[in-house]
Amino acid sequence: SDGEHLSMAPIERPEEHYGYKTLSQLKPEIGRLITACQSGSYRPTQDNALAVFAIHDTPVLVLAGRILGEARTAHVLQRTRGAMSPWCWAEPSKKKSNVDLKVETKTTTATGASVGLLTIALSDNYQDAWLPDATRQAVTSGQMPWISITVQKPGINIVQAPCDLECTMNGVRENLRRLQGDLQVKEIHLVIVAPVSVVFSIGQAL
Repeated sequence: SDGEHLSMAPIERPEEHYGYKTLSQLKPEIGRLITACQSGSYRPTQDNALAVFAIHDTPVLVLAGRILGEARTAHVLQRTRGAMSPWCWAEPSKKKSNVDLKVETKTTTATGASVGLLTIALSDNYQDAWLPDATRQAVTSGQMPWISITVQKPGINIVQAPCDLECTMNGVRENLRRLQGDLQVKEIHLVIVAPVSVVFSIGQAL
């Protein structure tokens, strides 16, 4: 076919283990995507670019981005809600991003903690309720380093152009490196409330 489509029957929210059930239901489609990336038409070549229309739940987008990776050329598009042409960039000629990321180290621990936390809140203001109880307890007690990425004015259409996506991802990559390199964590927990293009691109960066 000309593309891989990860589709599924709806799972009611809120439901226990929603993310796990979503990924389990998509297992056959995810397997086909892996095969296509490894040996099919999605294999990277000099003139073979892939357009990604990212619209799905956060766990699926992160996993799909992780499968694709950053090693091949991919044009990730952002859906603009309410626009007449929703898959066209809102400001395609924009050259300089005005996305102003605010990075805070919320919790620090001794170097070598096994698990770290990166929260990314771009579409909405951060809420403590987003963190599972066990994660909240770990950061409060100083057992888990926590880096927070936010913006001054969050919103669903904060990514208006490719330069906005690149600016955002530069900040995300830098802080992934901080957790993995400077703090030497072996596992990173992600809490992401951001436009779909950012979510997919974070998966690519992992």
